[in-house]
Amino acid sequence: MQKGHLKMSKLHLPLLFIVILIQIIVLSCSEDSTSSNKEVLFNYPALPKPKTSVVHLPISIPLAEIEQLVNSKVGKVLLTKKNIDTDKVLIESLEVIRTGNLLLSTKNNKLYWEVPLKFKIKASPKQKLLQLNFLQHLELNFGLTFILESEVELLKNYHLQTHTTLKSYNWEDEPELNFGKLNFSLTKALAKQIEENKKVLIPKLDSLISKKVDLKNAAYKIWENLQTPKPINKQLNLIWFCMKPEQIHASQPIFSNNQIKIPLDLKTKTEVLFTDSIPLNNNIIYLI
Repeated sequence: MQKGHLKMSKLHLPLLFIVILIQIIVLSCSEDSTSSNKEVLFNYPALPKPKTSVVHLPISIPLAEIEQLVNSKVGKVLLTKKNIDTDKVLIESLEVIRTGNLLLSTKNNKLYWEVPLKFKIKASPKQKLLQLNFLQHLELNFGLTFILESEVELLKNYHLQTHTTLKSYNWEDEPELNFGKLNFSLTKALAKQIEENKKVLIPKLDSLISKKVDLKNAAYKIWENLQTPKPINKQLNLIWFCMKPEQIHASQPIFSNNQIKIPLDLKTKTEVLFTDSIPLNNNIIYLI
């Protein structure tokens, strides 16, 4: 009987171990299933209140664009006149012709235009001066360069307004007519024509810049782009930087690196949003 009892004990021990092991496995599986059913939450930090900030942004215009615009609109023949009477010479016809492109540069926050011109003249001396029965005609060309100076102002409608004056002019050769041994200077007579030509060219130049150089679209794009939420982390798309502009102020132009720059100061509300999708802005404010 003792031997049989010993055999039974040896058989029960492995069986008991297996039962305990199965119970442990079942319990662990149930715990795993319970934990897997729990919702995993992202702990968003507390959001600060929107803050008011000032954003500084410039609008830039290359001088080359303005130069190209003006050259495409200013004609070749700027002034035509006939029968200009002087003391000693009759200028039968006069043409002021642009011989090349207007060249634009800046200095001391002003624009400077270099305008290459040609005065094409057909003239004759007065008959009483030579005491001859005929008039001797001459056709001559005199080169001249205008230097124009423009002060630039930004208007409320985001257009540029220039105020241009004739700074100086230089003749390539002294304008004069030679009839044999008689020489007649035309400097004084042509000075009046320069004044008339100035009155034609300068208003055209100022009008072109005022009408064609429009910064409104650039300001509008900046204003509306600020209201588009920007992802701080582009891979996760969980954190978004949002701005709501309230006010815009444009300063007067400054000139730097062959560009006209208009500084913009934008007063805006800024805030950070935590969301897994692009925040919707249903209250876009449009610049008037």
